[in-house]
Amino acid sequence: MPFQKGNTFNKGKTLSEETKRKISIGNKGKKRSEEARLKYRKHALEQFKNGMPLETKKKLSESHKGLKSSKKNKAYEEIYGVKKAIEIKQKMSNAKIGKLSSKKGKTYEEFYGLEKSLKVKSNLSISHKGYKMPQSQRENIGKAHIGKPKPPLTDEHKFKLSQSHLGLYSLDKHPNWQGGISFEPYTLDFNEQFKESIRERDNNTCMLCNKHQDELKRKLSVHHADYDKLNSFPQNCISLCTSCHTLTNFNRELWTPYFQSLLKKLYQYEYTEDQKIILNFMEEKIK
Repeated sequence: MPFQKGNTFNKGKTLSEETKRKISIGNKGKKRSEEARLKYRKHALEQFKNGMPLETKKKLSESHKGLKSSKKNKAYEEIYGVKKAIEIKQKMSNAKIGKLSSKKGKTYEEFYGLEKSLKVKSNLSISHKGYKMPQSQRENIGKAHIGKPKPPLTDEHKFKLSQSHLGLYSLDKHPNWQGGISFEPYTLDFNEQFKESIRERDNNTCMLCNKHQDELKRKLSVHHADYDKLNSFPQNCISLCTSCHTLTNFNRELWTPYFQSLLKKLYQYEYTEDQKIILNFMEEKIK
C-alpha cells in the first residue's frame, strides 16, 4: 500500500530494531521542513502541558541507565573547539533576537497552574539549599541592573514594611540582632570631638578597605574594637566606613584580636593576652 498523508495503517505497531536503524540511516543529513518543525514543537508542548505518562518516564529512565552523554558537563569549546564554539554561540544568539520567552512576564502559577507551581517552587527550594552564589556572578548581576529603574513594591511587600514599622515583627528575628546592645548608652567622652580625633589619627581612612572619607562622601564610623561602649579610649577605637562597620557585626571573637593587632602595629598600643587594654594606659588616662 503506498504511503498517504494521514494513513493510520502502522498506528500502534512497534518497529523492529532493524527498521529503526534503516530509518535513522535514511534520515541522516536531512533537514526538517519548517512545517514539520512547527508540528514537532506543537506536539512537544502538548506533551509538556499534559505531563509525560509514568510508563514513558520509566522506559526513558531504563533506556538511559548506564549511559553517559558525551556532552554532559562539557563546554562548547571542549566539544567543538574554540573557533566552532564561537560560531555556534553566535548563531544561537542571533536566532533568539526579537523572540520572547513563553515564560516572560508570567508567574509560576500562570505558567504551570497552581498545583504544579507549588511542586516547582518546592523543587527549586530544595535544589538551591546551601548554594552560595559566586562573587563573579554577583558582580555580573549588579552590572546588569545598573541604570535600570527599581520595580515598584508589591502590596504584600508594602504591608510587611508597614507592619515592621509598627513593631509587629520582632527585632530579635533579624540576623544582625545582638541582644539589644545597640541601645546601650555610650560614655560622655564618646563625643564628636573624640571621634574626630580618631578619624584624624587614622588619616580619615577606613582601616579595612583603605577608602578615604572624601571618596565616600560621608564621615567614617568610629568602632569599639572590644564592642564595649564604656571603653571609649583611643586604644579601643578605630575608623571604619559604613560598609566595613556592618561586617563587624559577625564573627566578633575574630575582629577584636585583629583590630588590636592592627592598632598595636600602627600606634604601638599594648594589650593583655585576654584582649584587655593594659593598666598603664588607664593610669595615663586618669592623669
